[in-house]
Amino acid sequence: MKDDLLMLNLFPEVPTNSYSSRNEIIFVIDRSGSMHGEKIESARATLLLFLKSLPLGCLFNIVSFGSSFSVLFKK
Repeated sequence: MKDDLLMLNLFPEVPTNSYSSRNEIIFVIDRSGSMHGEKIESARATLLLFLKSLPLGCLFNIVSFGSSFSVLFKK
């Protein structure tokens, strides 16, 4: 391998009793032209993994941006 590579995984342990019905995780996704092909597929797979890992009762929203931005859930 010619390039140096560093991969870091962080798995914070958040106590279950700290969650409430008001918790919200906001994912920000780049969908600009530079994210074509493998990059956007990797972002999609990563987002899916995070969504499957959310605890019950946790709210989420997805904000994506490119030449404009959009929000998945308006409210």
